[in-house]
Amino acid sequence: MSHQKKLFGIWAVVAFTAFFLIQITTAAEPSKKEARPAIPLGLDEESFHVPSDNPMTPEKIALGRLLFFDKRLSGDNSIACATCHMPALAFTDGQPVSAGIRRQLGGRSAPTAINRAFSQIQFWDGRAATLEDQSIGPFTNPIEHGFADYDQMLAKMKKIEGYRKEFKKVFGTDITMDGVAKAIASFQRTLISGNSPADRYDIGGDENAISDSAKRGLVLFEIKRAAPNATPASTSPTRNSTISASAGTPGMSTSAGTW
Repeated sequence: MSHQKKLFGIWAVVAFTAFFLIQITTAAEPSKKEARPAIPLGLDEESFHVPSDNPMTPEKIALGRLLFFDKRLSGDNSIACATCHMPALAFTDGQPVSAGIRRQLGGRSAPTAINRAFSQIQFWDGRAATLEDQSIGPFTNPIEHGFADYDQMLAKMKKIEGYRKEFKKVFGTDITMDGVAKAIASFQRTLISGNSPADRYDIGGDENAISDSAKRGLVLFEIKRAAPNATPASTSPTRNSTISASAGTPGMSTSAGTW
């Protein structure tokens, strides 16, 4: 009887250990659940770009949101991405030029973070080709987040236990700049704005979506956009009288999210 009890005890320990190891392994595995957002009216779904090596997942988006709003990701704990990209101001800061660490002023106003996933270039001057590159660029800018280099930033982040756990859960790795870039970019891809009254009228065909005055304004806007020097022959407020954006002048970009 005692032999059977001992055998049972051994099997119980083995079973519990196996269960525990499975839980640890599962928790460390990156999530594979997709979380691609729905694209509203007025935006081109085919232009919404998600890199094949950075699929969107709920856990990655949540981590990116934490990083985006965390002032600890600056040299003196005073600046977060959200400092210059405030939700209440359409993810801008409403200033002629943006202020970074120690209230230093940059040379440009912060562009909106909304609809950036539809653009093939990032920053005002297009110097970043991807949202991943854009997402980490400001961290080592001495006027913005103020880290001397990415190693300094990573050393600071690795002292934060919560981030160590989150990166292990989301990516299955230690904290890396590649992971930081992918997480913040994934969060930024959820910042989408569409289905405006103008979209519902001009694309959705809802005649009641905007006023007659706005309809006349849309006619003028489309004419001037397609041919800046043209004089409108008619300003009749109908959708058929507007000139398609695809007829734009050479050099004029009509892709959503290009700045």
